[in-house]
Amino acid sequence: MYTSIISAAALIGITVLMLCLIAFFSTLENNFPDLGVWINYFLFTVFWIYILDLLFSGVFRKIPYLSYLFFPFFKVYDLFSFRKLYQRSLNLFSSNVNKLKFFAGAILFAVIALISTYLAIYRTMHWPNMFDERAYKYQMADGGYESYAMYRDEMSENDFFHGKYSVQNCRAACNQSFVRYDVGQDYFINKLNKPDSLKLYSDVIEISIDDSLYTNQRWFDKWNKDVTYIGVSTMIDIAHLKRGEHILKISTKPELQDPEDSEHLVKYSAEIPFFKDVK
Repeated sequence: MYTSIISAAALIGITVLMLCLIAFFSTLENNFPDLGVWINYFLFTVFWIYILDLLFSGVFRKIPYLSYLFFPFFKVYDLFSFRKLYQRSLNLFSSNVNKLKFFAGAILFAVIALISTYLAIYRTMHWPNMFDERAYKYQMADGGYESYAMYRDEMSENDFFHGKYSVQNCRAACNQSFVRYDVGQDYFINKLNKPDSLKLYSDVIEISIDDSLYTNQRWFDKWNKDVTYIGVSTMIDIAHLKRGEHILKISTKPELQDPEDSEHLVKYSAEIPFFKDVK
């Protein structure tokens, strides 16, 4: 019971600290994209060192010289995680247990709990199966990538993961494309050379089918039942396309892309295959 109460208090504190860090990270990256990434990596690394320090009874606070480096960050983290409220209880617990036996048992319990939880939810969360021994699961074909998250008729309302870019289905008589709006796109919207009142999310999007660029599309705001899943959609006339397979490409306009962002095409572009039906 004593351990449960201390653990609950520490978990609440760590959760509050993590939420504060996420809010700070988001604000920093939106206002200072280049500098913010490096600061966030550093603070996130210190956060995990702080967690290890908490779990192992302040081991990093006791290392000479290294403790001076971590002290200002740990002091701030202590404040936001309410550590003063449960630190005395942690000290009392630490001084009255066999640490080797306790940590061995805690680690074994944590490993079993993590594996059991993972096996129970990885299908629901659409995570890869880390116990899947198939060696060529990422080399199955050379025709590109296709996922249920690209086609809205294959998604359910309870799906944890909704694709950033999607079409109604993979067999189309017309093409209704949807682009999800996330806070990360604010960076590109802010780069538009327009007054804030005239800036539109649709102005940062480039859309094409095969080798044809579509520049005069009419976009509509789209709100789904899950109000966090919002964005813009457009209808593309594909009557002129031949029957068969085509590739819809959606990305940020090239002039707004950051050439130093090597992961941009992974985060903000998609190639969605679909099949043109003939009536």
